[in-house]
Amino acid sequence: MENASIIRKLAQEIASTLLLFAEETDADHQHIEVVRNEIAAFRKLFITWVGTFEKDEFTDEWGLFV
Repeated sequence: MENASIIRKLAQEIASTLLLFAEETDADHQHIEVVRNEIAAFRKLFITWVGTFEKDEFTDEWGLFV
């Protein structure tokens, strides 16, 4: 579960960085769209993957996984 949250956070950071990159550089926007599309496709796989996690009665002390 912890690794899943790290993966989600990093994917969100990549998506956020793409916004900044697109605005501040003269990057090819087609390349940016390719990465955005791949993140969207990965997100669907990620949701399926996380859905397979075995739920238990334990929660972490930060309340993230309840």
